[in-house]
Amino acid sequence: MNQHLKSLLVAVSFGVFAAAATAQAYHRVYELSSRAVDLPKSDVGSLEAKPCKTCSTLRFSTDSRTVYQIGEYPVNLEQMRKELSARPETMVLLSVAQDQRTVIRLKIDAAVQTP
Repeated sequence: MNQHLKSLLVAVSFGVFAAAATAQAYHRVYELSSRAVDLPKSDVGSLEAKPCKTCSTLRFSTDSRTVYQIGEYPVNLEQMRKELSARPETMVLLSVAQDQRTVIRLKIDAAVQTP
């Protein structure tokens, strides 16, 4: 293998690892039961989550930039609240900013349609 190709592969590999490291540092994601999440009363507020029975309650702020998502579609807080009420056993992905204080996104899978 020629030297230029080796250098290119090393540079590309380094770029991929650097990008992955940056993405990991950007935010933390919690996978929680919907029962473990207490949604905020309004768009600007606080969300509480309890990852396990013996875990401390986690408190995060929400604001106008917080995204609520069902499947691939963004929804508002009230639509998310209704969906979680209808599906109390669903799993929630809670993405929190690097500062560990602010909710970036709360996402659930789209409901499965039965024929």
